[in-house]
Amino acid sequence: MRLIALTLLGFLAGISAFFFGFYDTTVWEPMLLAGLVILLAFFVARPMIPTGAAAIAAGGLFGLGFWALASTGWADANDLAITEGARWILYGVFFMVLLYLLRDELSRCWLVGATAGGILVMAVYLLFRLLTDDQAVSDLFIANRLNSPLDYINGVATYLLAGFWPMVAVAERARNHFLRGAASFAAVQLLVLAVLTQSRGAVVAIIASTVLVIAVVPGRVTRGCILLAIAVGVGVTVPALAQVVDLGDGALAVDDLRSVVTMGLIGGLITGSAVAFGSWLASRANQRSPDFAYTLRVISGAGLAVVCVLALGATVVVAGSKSDQIRDQVDSFTELEETDGGSRLTSGGGNRYDYWRVAVHQFKNDPLTGISAGNYRQSYYQERKTSEDVQQAHSIELQTLGELGLIGGLALVAFVGAVGFGFWVTARGGRGAEAADPALAIAAGGTFLVWLFHTSVDWMHLLPGLTAVAICSAATLLPPLRAISGRRSLPAIVIVAALVALVSVPVLKQLRSLQLQNQAIEKLESDPREALAAARDSIRLEPSQRSYYFQAAALARLGLYEPARDSLLAAAENNPKDFVAWSLLGDLATRRGLDQAADLYYRRALRLNPRDPGLIRLAQDGSASP
Repeated sequence: MRLIALTLLGFLAGISAFFFGFYDTTVWEPMLLAGLVILLAFFVARPMIPTGAAAIAAGGLFGLGFWALASTGWADANDLAITEGARWILYGVFFMVLLYLLRDELSRCWLVGATAGGILVMAVYLLFRLLTDDQAVSDLFIANRLNSPLDYINGVATYLLAGFWPMVAVAERARNHFLRGAASFAAVQLLVLAVLTQSRGAVVAIIASTVLVIAVVPGRVTRGCILLAIAVGVGVTVPALAQVVDLGDGALAVDDLRSVVTMGLIGGLITGSAVAFGSWLASRANQRSPDFAYTLRVISGAGLAVVCVLALGATVVVAGSKSDQIRDQVDSFTELEETDGGSRLTSGGGNRYDYWRVAVHQFKNDPLTGISAGNYRQSYYQERKTSEDVQQAHSIELQTLGELGLIGGLALVAFVGAVGFGFWVTARGGRGAEAADPALAIAAGGTFLVWLFHTSVDWMHLLPGLTAVAICSAATLLPPLRAISGRRSLPAIVIVAALVALVSVPVLKQLRSLQLQNQAIEKLESDPREALAAARDSIRLEPSQRSYYFQAAALARLGLYEPARDSLLAAAENNPKDFVAWSLLGDLATRRGLDQAADLYYRRALRLNPRDPGLIRLAQDGSASP
């Protein structure tokens, strides 16, 4: 039963891209409530606690969650802090449930394999659609970048790369030569599909994870040769990929995509055949002559070293010859220029620097506690230098520091540091009885590193399904749970039950409030009175901004201007930094014919969001100024 449960959990995490990574709060909050019940049942049946690095990792996750919930005490938007806290607790609960189920090497292999299997299902789906569907461009791509099935480009890249390192582990460590070749073939397909996303963060993630996996895990020569073979397989697709990646704003043709996929399959066959043959040759050499096998490894290592030196030298030469271009791209990054019409992968343009600048400013203003979980947007719209609408800092480290301060930062360091220590011990063995497991270190450690490095420059940690893949990897790298002695079990059960109740109450209230908001949306046009009742019930449960907006919309549809205005004024009082409430007040006054009042409301909204193009236009029409 344990293996079945682990397989289902891992596979569900792997295919979660088909469900937008469970990003919708009304999807993952029920999962949290179910997880709390399951964890409590496990604990009552067999009280166990994590030890060593696992305890530190669990403490980091739960520390982030409970500190985020505590930040409602100084939050402008309490509901956002509750959401963020509940999400971190979801990760902690999932981590603990996995530790309950993981007891031996076999269960760890099943979990990693099931997770990778789910990701491979996504890859097969994409390859099939690209080869057979004439609507693949319109259905799977946005702005010439692979966007499906997650509907978030960078997230698609992370999912694909999360399956890469398990394939490398199989290609390096499997006993069956055919299986090694098949895994190498799959690795090529995953990389080719990842390139189609044109995600620059994915490039950072794969390079950084490769450096660490090679540096930490023994067996570098074999791994280096496999990675080189995979690179050759991907290299076969470069001419076809260039037609897509360098297209810029041009029209993407389905024939170009099919050419990429076809060449990727050919490159994968070349790589798979080379790896399978090399594995067979090395095995035969070991059987016939250990000395010859040793000589073969030395020659392979020397050849690999030469290739690395040549590649490094070429990189230095190219970087030197293009130093002016590199400086221009750095300037594009810091000066918030748009990406040019060429390849995104070599462009430094974009708005990340602005997101990070605001997060750093938030941390400087409140270094100990932060601005409050989920409340990044509260000051972002006032401080931004672009017109980009975002809700988070696009960096797990900077978001944590800006929203939760040093206390939250320490909790994050505890989690990441503990998993990193587990990666090291799994790769090289511990001082005690811990035996090294290089294959697991490559598969799980590489996957976690891909997630970590990419979410350091993006918001993958806010996608529960994708983060579940990383949590699965983290759990396999850490030690199992330890049973609590009999006399201590009852107090521990009481404490855990109290914590479960403490978390469940705000989550249940928020979940019900969100359901009522959805009811209000559905009934707004057909039955405004029912929508009004749902909105008011939602406010009583959790006075969020959205509930006030829906209440005002229902009142306006009923022709009740003053109550609708009062509802929006209550929203503005509930969150003084919310420009949306003042914008809606301006819209309401405009429809009422109160132009002077509308001008004052738009002026107030513009002060809170001075770079919004719509507000600027409305302010100019009404002679307002920021």
